[in-house]
Amino acid sequence: MIDTTQPKSPCSRADDETNGMKSKHVQRGITNYTKRMPRKDIGRMTRLRKVEVENEEDENQPAKNRPNTLTFQDKLKYILVFALFLGLAGLTFVIVDSIRNAKKELAFVSEEKEVLQIQHPKTKEAIEIAKRFLEATELYQWNGLICDQPKDAERAFSKFAKMKQDGWKIDQMEHFGPRQVSIGFVNSILCKDNLGKTHWIDLIHHNAEWKIDAAAALQMHSKEWSEFFDEKSTHGIVRVLISDDSSYYNGRYNDESNWQSFKIIASQTEESITGYAKRNSACHVAILKMLQQSPLQNCILEIHRDVKAEKSQYEIEKVISSDWIISDQIYSDLYIDQSEKDSGISQGQ
Repeated sequence: MIDTTQPKSPCSRADDETNGMKSKHVQRGITNYTKRMPRKDIGRMTRLRKVEVENEEDENQPAKNRPNTLTFQDKLKYILVFALFLGLAGLTFVIVDSIRNAKKELAFVSEEKEVLQIQHPKTKEAIEIAKRFLEATELYQWNGLICDQPKDAERAFSKFAKMKQDGWKIDQMEHFGPRQVSIGFVNSILCKDNLGKTHWIDLIHHNAEWKIDAAAALQMHSKEWSEFFDEKSTHGIVRVLISDDSSYYNGRYNDESNWQSFKIIASQTEESITGYAKRNSACHVAILKMLQQSPLQNCILEIHRDVKAEKSQYEIEKVISSDWIISDQIYSDLYIDQSEKDSGISQGQ
């Protein structure tokens, strides 16, 4: 087919612009570019425009899609924050440690004050009191020297007299000075007898005077030690040494997961019985606490024997004291709450 359309003359194009119509290349918006720039610059402008469009698209992207680049200022800021955190952590540690040390110092100072508030006897005075106690031949000579109740004093002197008849005597005495026990501070004299055994004679500040606890000095039990091996014996209070050097489980106490056995030793005869404490009980916790201080610990125990148990098997009912001096507070009662917690933990496991 033959195109019969005639090209428009310049006059006709001018007429179209006059009538509000623009030619196609003007409508596309490239007339000015083509007129003002060489052809080679058109490609450069296109590339610049493309870069601008890409930058606009990057700015419109969500923050999580943008590349994670940190400026020097951002890095410096993070370093300063981290350094500040380390500084605060170190300062906190120093403060906590200072408080802990201050508490220890206060406890030590309070103990020193307790010692200084009471006028302790000097060595000569303390030794003189102990000599008068040991040289007594009649009970009345103990009057003013001991703090025991009359009934306990009578039993103690009876045992003391029998020991002297058997040839027992003290060969050496050394003033040890203030010593902390369950009731607080006492003034102690360390004695050595003719059999080579050591004994403590403790002076207790009683009614503004220094007096001897005769029952503690003579390691008195509620009955003779030999009676605890009698089949009829079911109950007693003993001043003994205790250790965990025992692994005898039998009869009623055959379940090692429920009981722990301990060796209970009479220091004067070195004979022993086996004591059992129910695990996680107040007695059990108290004994373990004592044995942390020494593997062989002085203590006063309340014990009883089951009718089906062997003669040397006793259950430990209470730890009365963590040494041989009776105080107002039952020692094992201090651990009742802790034993309940331990029991709850073991049951939970």
